Amino acid sequence: RHAAVATQRAFSLGGPAPAANVTSDVACMKHLRVHPDDVVCPVDCPFLRVEPTRLCEFKCVQPQLCGADDPAASYPDPESMRCNSCDVPACLRCGSSRRMCAECQDGYDLIGNQCWDKARKYWAAGYCLIALVCSMGLLYIIGLALRPEVNNEVEHQAVQFRHRSLLHDEDGNLYPLASTNVRWKYIAGVGVMLHFNWQFWLAVYSVVVACALGVCAFYFGPRPNIMKIGVTGNGYFEACNAEVRAQEEQAAHMEMVLFNVVVFIYIGSTIASILFAMRQHRFAHRMSQETITMQDYVLVVSGLPKMPGTRDVEQILNDFFREALEDSGAELVGVSPCWDYRSQREHIDEQCDWELERCEETFAQRFKVAGLRYSSVESLRPVESRAPGVRKRMDEQLSKIDAVFGVGAPPDPDHIRPEDRGPREIRAILESLYTSGSAYIVLKTEGQRDAALSHLNAKPLVFEGRVLTVEAEDTEPEVVLWHNVGIKPTEFYTKMAIGIVIVIIIIIILDIVFYFPSVAYLLSVMHVAGMSDGGIQGTLLGLLVCICNQIIYFLIGEVADRCGFISSDNHQCFYVIGYTFSVFFNTIIDLFVVLLLAQGYTMNQAIHAQHSNDSTMSTKAIAENPSVNMAVYIKYTEYIFPSCLLIPFLCEPFAARFLFVLRRWIVRSRRDVSLQEAEAALRCPQFDLARYGDILINVMLCCGTLAFTYRDLYLLWIFLFVSLVWIFWLDKYRFLRASSQSTFCSSKLDDTANVMMSAPCGILAACIVFRLFCQKSGRAGVESVQIAWKQAVEHGDMLARLVKRDTIVVFMILTVGLHIFLHYLVLRKLREHLQGGHVNHNTNVSYETTASRIASNWFNTNPVFCLRSKYILQHEVPCVYFRGGKEYLLEPNPELGCYYENKEAGLNRCERDAWDSVANSIKSFAKEALSPVRSPRTPSRLPRCASTSPHSSRASSRARRSDDDEEAR
Repeated sequence: RHAAVATQRAFSLGGPAPAANVTSDVACMKHLRVHPDDVVCPVDCPFLRVEPTRLCEFKCVQPQLCGADDPAASYPDPESMRCNSCDVPACLRCGSSRRMCAECQDGYDLIGNQCWDKARKYWAAGYCLIALVCSMGLLYIIGLALRPEVNNEVEHQAVQFRHRSLLHDEDGNLYPLASTNVRWKYIAGVGVMLHFNWQFWLAVYSVVVACALGVCAFYFGPRPNIMKIGVTGNGYFEACNAEVRAQEEQAAHMEMVLFNVVVFIYIGSTIASILFAMRQHRFAHRMSQETITMQDYVLVVSGLPKMPGTRDVEQILNDFFREALEDSGAELVGVSPCWDYRSQREHIDEQCDWELERCEETFAQRFKVAGLRYSSVESLRPVESRAPGVRKRMDEQLSKIDAVFGVGAPPDPDHIRPEDRGPREIRAILESLYTSGSAYIVLKTEGQRDAALSHLNAKPLVFEGRVLTVEAEDTEPEVVLWHNVGIKPTEFYTKMAIGIVIVIIIIIILDIVFYFPSVAYLLSVMHVAGMSDGGIQGTLLGLLVCICNQIIYFLIGEVADRCGFISSDNHQCFYVIGYTFSVFFNTIIDLFVVLLLAQGYTMNQAIHAQHSNDSTMSTKAIAENPSVNMAVYIKYTEYIFPSCLLIPFLCEPFAARFLFVLRRWIVRSRRDVSLQEAEAALRCPQFDLARYGDILINVMLCCGTLAFTYRDLYLLWIFLFVSLVWIFWLDKYRFLRASSQSTFCSSKLDDTANVMMSAPCGILAACIVFRLFCQKSGRAGVESVQIAWKQAVEHGDMLARLVKRDTIVVFMILTVGLHIFLHYLVLRKLREHLQGGHVNHNTNVSYETTASRIASNWFNTNPVFCLRSKYILQHEVPCVYFRGGKEYLLEPNPELGCYYENKEAGLNRCERDAWDSVANSIKSFAKEALSPVRSPRTPSRLPRCASTSPHSSRASSRARRSDDDEEAR
């Protein structure tokens, strides 16, 4: 037994006096900085209690005060005469032993020496509801998998289009995964290259920080015992028995060394982020100079009057600008007017889809004449359904859920399908439109474009009484969101402001609705011994937080869509910024929950307890007491890894594949799903750069750990490195194998991300402020800084009133804001002076050469221009609308600025698709022949390159074979 127990018993039994080394002159509620075995508490306060905010200090307290500052140590142990924890969760007073409860806390019933939650019946009902929802979901998936396959041809062609829409090289082959260097190879614009470079160097940065912290960890050696054990239980008493002073000095030495390391990391991170931002900016400038794309031939004109669709707008503008450019030596290729068709966007988009299908019919006729069409292997089984009536009715009910996955939505009875419209109706729609007041002028060479820009800006350019503005364009035609070009600046900024306000309001409402149950439950169990982690109930309520985050992501995307951005680059910038700040706001709430979990205290006691200097959870306690510091750090790291750093990114590919399989099953089981709808549902999503936000949040969370004095800080940065490596390869695979063709020609998003990198650096500065404020004693290397800081706080009247234990958080926030402001100013000034030198390149490459190499241009990406070319201007070879994966349908017409043609690649792909279709049909036949017990399904027919029916099929082009095709081959 401990010496204190023996001494106390000697007092109570009238035995001999305590030994000479035992402290007997002890007052109640007095701080004792001695070994716990040397303490003899008086009879009035016989129990020894750990002071959680003071390193290895104790108090003699009465039994009822054991849990005053630390509810987890509320049990006065009669054997050891120390305040320990009761082993029974939710127990207020233990019985004859620590494992038996005599009285439960409020809200719990005592049943058989154990405490049971009074709300257990409600939790049981909640579990039943969760089980019911999961069962219904499983039933839907099983029913979907067992539905008869009645739409195989549409499904197969939609899957082929999915593979054709992936990124291919100039030979029509997929880029190899292993050997393609996405950091340096120009594939889909400079924006993607900058993004992968940013990810790569952040991974390098995490390794550097991990190495610096790892060197410190090996320098420190084993952690002191007081940093390994919590402030409750006998373990802490034992830790304080062994060389307390030496352990305290070791912990203080660790604190001093880590302070210097954090200062070094902060300075290095700030300088490195600024230099890297300049490097990225110059790299983007050099790539835009070296690469010849469609933006090198175009000027954008604004200030044009709004002209109705009944006028020959294209010819009028062509004649005007040819006349204006007569003396400049520049040759005009054409003018692509911008139209305000937001009110008719649905009809315009549907009509463009329908026109592409008509083009595929024409291509199919050529394909047939070429003699490359193969016969199908028809199934010998009759087409009939033998599903029982109950199952049929069940399938009809479950099919209503299909619309949730974006397939099979009920048709609008008032909606006119594009195939039901005649040329007269289409012309009426086009003639009802008005121009937006802007247009794109395409010149023959880049040099002529520069000459035309100088010439047109030399004197005011007037058209029908309006002064025009001519500027160079820094975007690509694929990036232009043509339906938003007609929006006015006032309308755009009004929508953006309203959208931001709506997002803030909805985030607050969602946080109240989804976060409140989780936080309220955790607060209710914080004082419950043994349940401070929330248990399984806390985990289930935490799932509501995931639902809240998903709703916020969707909401920000909707707001970005409705604002009316003219280019997808600006759309992505807005989405990433909103996404990042929304996630960061919710992360702050998550960290508040982490703080509660770390100590198990109520909100008022955890943050605002100013009535006592011994409050368990405070900024000073976290910094000064290694055990409290460790408790918060452990919960903080458990929150970050793997839940933030790894699990979401590991689940992402499986979730995407699962969604694709569900949509594919829906398409093949419903006859009413058209080919256009199937292609839209099964097509790979476009590659997005929202990963900037995910990575920034993770880096900020890891930077926050440097406020802690802990030996194993380097482990979390290693985990960050592993996460970044996985994300890099995941995004590379997603970019080359799971994303449809997209273009990121601008460095705007990367510039924005580099500015936002000031936030992690600001957090490092806040960590330094926190460490300075909470230092207990000066050490070599930081002593002068600490003395200056403490003198400023002690002798400065204003600071003395403002800087307190709780207000230090405000000063940390101000430090972050100040750093971000200064960081932004430095970046802005440097960008003005370091734009990068001019790279000499050939400015005489003709538009015809580039347009013959690049499928998209300023004419075939404009949907209204393409439709007017056929129905209003009635060109003999109209301009075919561009869509990634269907480039082989484009027809050359030099009069319209269209030069791209690649019919041979389309024929080769159709031939391969035909052979794949034969293999599919053989596979389906074999399945039916080998599975006579199964219900007969509609036989799989050969997907032709295009069907004679315009309602059900579309031409096939280059394809990456599906998994089923691989098995069949």
